[in-house]
Parts: sequence; structure tokens; C-alpha cells
Amino acid sequence: MGLTGIEDPLKLEVFQSIQECHNSNIQTIMITGDNRYTAMKVANKLNILNKKQI
Repeated sequence: MGLTGIEDPLKLEVFQSIQECHNSNIQTIMITGDNRYTAMKVANKLNILNKKQI
């Protein structure tokens, strides 16, 4: 039996870009083909998770 995990880390520039958008009052959205739980985890890391959208 074996288990393999793969992670695709976010690029550091993404965090800065999202912060610049927030500072400029630009609404940020994420469009992804990932499953819901993966998308929510990434959105949470980027601080763009809106509780109304869950």
C-alpha cells in the first residue's frame, strides 16, 4: 500500500497582488476547476474567502 501527495504551492507574488487589490478596494474573485474544498482552502490562504459564498 502506498500514498502519494502532490502540492502546487501559491507563488509569492499572488499574495502581494491580492493585497494590492484589497488596498485599492478592488473585489477579487477566484475561478478554478479544483474541487470545492481545495478552492476554499486556497481562497482562505489568500484572504478572499467570503462567508456568503460558501
